[in-house]
Amino acid sequence: MITLEKDMPIPPANGANARYPFGDMVVGDSFALPKQQANSVRSAASQFGKRNDMRFAVRVQGEQVRVWRTA
Repeated sequence: MITLEKDMPIPPANGANARYPFGDMVVGDSFALPKQQANSVRSAASQFGKRNDMRFAVRVQGEQVRVWRTA
């Protein structure tokens, strides 16, 4: 049997399972990944930035994709 409980607070998301380190970045920081992850990291940076009022630039450089925190 399942017991219902009231007024249980939702714990804050800590980002422990985050795939990319966006939350640890300050303006001017960057990181590089293999070029194959360009679409994934571009999408993730956009979503994270919108949720957390941050901006990122993502550029492909040769065989890598680099992500910068810009604001």
